[in-house]
Amino acid sequence: MDRQDNEKYRIESILLYRFTVKIFLTTKQVGATGRSPYRRGDGKDATSEGNAEMTDMLVRLYELPDLCDYIKKMEQIGVRVRRPNVWEKPLLMDWVKEHFSLSWALECETAFAVRPPSCFIAVKDDVLIGFACYDCTRLNFFGPTGVADYAMGKGVGTVLLLSCLNAMKDGGYAYGIIGGIGPAEFYAKAVGAIIIEGSSPGIYERLINIHEKT
Repeated sequence: MDRQDNEKYRIESILLYRFTVKIFLTTKQVGATGRSPYRRGDGKDATSEGNAEMTDMLVRLYELPDLCDYIKKMEQIGVRVRRPNVWEKPLLMDWVKEHFSLSWALECETAFAVRPPSCFIAVKDDVLIGFACYDCTRLNFFGPTGVADYAMGKGVGTVLLLSCLNAMKDGGYAYGIIGGIGPAEFYAKAVGAIIIEGSSPGIYERLINIHEKT
């Protein structure tokens, strides 16, 4: 690659980055302040409520619903579900931290430790409206995940869930764990998940309390 090609590549990279920043910053203009109806119930950080019920669920990955039908439904409403690009990492983390919690953003960061990232995002009209991760909290765990308030009820969370679970299946897992669930009925209906007896508080026991005692 000669000097001219190097300069052309540098300019294209800058333009691409600026375009990506524009896409994600647009989310701040539409009030995406939703709490997730998936995993950990109301979307609150698990560390904030030490006594909260943090039951896990088990999913048979070899009996998942067909993802293609759900993808077609997303296409009909203009939603695209995909893995984030590496340069979108800081923008995605900022969005998760702002609308959900710091701990979820840190878990999301873990997704970028592998290639491709163990994470999916939902985008509509160049605006980020949801995300979901897997193999972050622990290996073989689904979550965290969140969808903007105004995007709920359209099946976005279900497609994010199925995208992650299918990726886990492709990675060789036969079963998947949904950690610290909130709405058990949702997971049972969407993917046939069942409660793991005796799993609360599970891995969420004795978490570090960042608040100083007075």
